[in-house]
Amino acid sequence: MVGFPLLAVVTTALGIPNSIFSVFFRSIAVVFSIILIIEKAKPTNKFAVFLFLAFWILYFMRLAFTTAFESNSLSRPDSYYWIWSVGVCFIPALAVLLTYTSGTAERLLTPIIVVVNAALLLALLFGGTGIRTTDGEIIDVGRFSVESLNSITMGHLGVTGVLLGICVLLSEQLRKSMYILALAAVILGGLIAMFANSRGPLVAMLVCCMVIIIAGAHHRKTYIIAALFVLLGILLAAFNRDALFGNIGILWRFQAYFLGVDQSATIRMVSFEGAWTQFLSSPFIGDAIEERITNFYPHNLMLEALMATGIAGGLPFLGLLIMTLRCAWNLVSQGSKSMWMGVIAIQYIVAAMFSGSIYSSNTMWVLIALSLSASSIKRKASITLRNIPNVKCKS
Repeated sequence: MVGFPLLAVVTTALGIPNSIFSVFFRSIAVVFSIILIIEKAKPTNKFAVFLFLAFWILYFMRLAFTTAFESNSLSRPDSYYWIWSVGVCFIPALAVLLTYTSGTAERLLTPIIVVVNAALLLALLFGGTGIRTTDGEIIDVGRFSVESLNSITMGHLGVTGVLLGICVLLSEQLRKSMYILALAAVILGGLIAMFANSRGPLVAMLVCCMVIIIAGAHHRKTYIIAALFVLLGILLAAFNRDALFGNIGILWRFQAYFLGVDQSATIRMVSFEGAWTQFLSSPFIGDAIEERITNFYPHNLMLEALMATGIAGGLPFLGLLIMTLRCAWNLVSQGSKSMWMGVIAIQYIVAAMFSGSIYSSNTMWVLIALSLSASSIKRKASITLRNIPNVKCKS
């Protein structure tokens, strides 16, 4: 979830390429995932596993057909799609679905918030808004990034910090050090999210904050966090007005989108229309892995699922998304210690509808698996407690 961003900023700080390290750590993750699947497979939500496998099997069938007979139509080497889809997305997410236990959430929270803070701090120290042209000239584009972490990913790193911090602050019975780390994540994440100047992460943050406020409306802490969040926004605007109101600031980028003068948004609308047309040309089994006009993924996972697998794969994928959103809502409304999984899963689902692909949205797939599993275990525990006389359970 945050391992690659940390690796990216560390290698940038050291001035070394990150590709070798990235391949090494991802390979280790795949090996451990396979070991877990073989030795400890015990799914907590069998229907979710069914939907997950149903979609991925159809997607792999489409990918196999495309790489075997239409390889020239792809924008990248065949191996790229297989490595990312199988090794980076499918296997780790399947491992979570099959081996998640009740103690996973507590074991993950502390290392994740520590890593998030480290990545955010290093990003602030070594990131910048300039990009180097082919002529060696540095141009200020007004969007914060590092060499191997673009502004969109940087923005989502910041938003993850904010949301993770809020979820920790809303939790109960945690050490004081965790609350300090949470406040740091909110502040550092807010700065990064603003400096990255990317629309998708900000929209995802707004959606997640609305979910937290509405679903957790009966928790007093929710209103305190909402007030602090507003205060943080005012302070950020006061210290860096250009980031909001400048010619290349956040508000300008949203305005450019609605006025139709944003080139990236225009290209995405073309890819949306192209993906939908391809789906209509083969609505039952899909048409292709990539959108044919832009020769790229269409930057919307639902459209991509329909384009690649048709209704046959689109329905299981949609079912999986609906189940995830429902589970995420339950985790937040119940004030669960696992609520951060649901909130950040929503963040990356929203992100994937603006800038994501099925075969490379590994963070989203793992968080979907975490949310489904955590909610399932909590539901089963609640049912068990209700069946014990004289025991009241928080539903």
